[in-house]
Amino acid sequence: MKKLFSALLAGAMLLAMGLSLAACGSKATQAFYTLEAAYQNGLVEYADVLEIHKNYVLPEEQKLSLQEEETIKQSFFENFDTVMQDKDVSGPVPDAEEEISVTYYHGKFNGYYVVTMAWYEDKTGLLRREYIGKSAFLFPLNEYIFVWTDPDRLFEQEELS
Repeated sequence: MKKLFSALLAGAMLLAMGLSLAACGSKATQAFYTLEAAYQNGLVEYADVLEIHKNYVLPEEQKLSLQEEETIKQSFFENFDTVMQDKDVSGPVPDAEEEISVTYYHGKFNGYYVVTMAWYEDKTGLLRREYIGKSAFLFPLNEYIFVWTDPDRLFEQEELS
C-alpha cells in the first residue's frame, strides 16, 4: 500500500511539474494581448510590468520607427475583433487604420513590443483603474496598454519592399 501511495504521489508531482513548465514556456497565440492578459499568459514577467508601470508614470521618451508604428497599427486594425474579445477592452470599432494611434511606446519585453494605443476620442476626461499584480495603472477611457506579439511581421514587410 505504501508503494502504491508513493507511486501515485510521484506521478502527481511529475504531472504538476510538467504543467508548470508548460506554462512557463507560454507562446503567444494572438497578435495583441492587454498587458494584464500578457502577464497572466506568461508573455511578460512581473518585473516587466513594474518597468512598464514606472515608464507609464514617469515617461522616458522612446520612439518607434515610422514602419514599426504603421505595421503595429495595421496589425491592430486587422486583429481588432480578437482584441475586443478581451473582457477589459471596449470602445467603438475603428473605420480605418488612420483612426488608430500609438500614444506611447514602452519598449520591447521578451521580444514583444509594448505600446499604449487609442482608437477613439474620449471627451469625458474620466479615468479607469487597472491592477496588474500589485501595480495600479490609471488610464483615460480610450487608452489601453497592449503587448504586440508579431514583430516578425516587420521583417516580412521589409522583404516585400
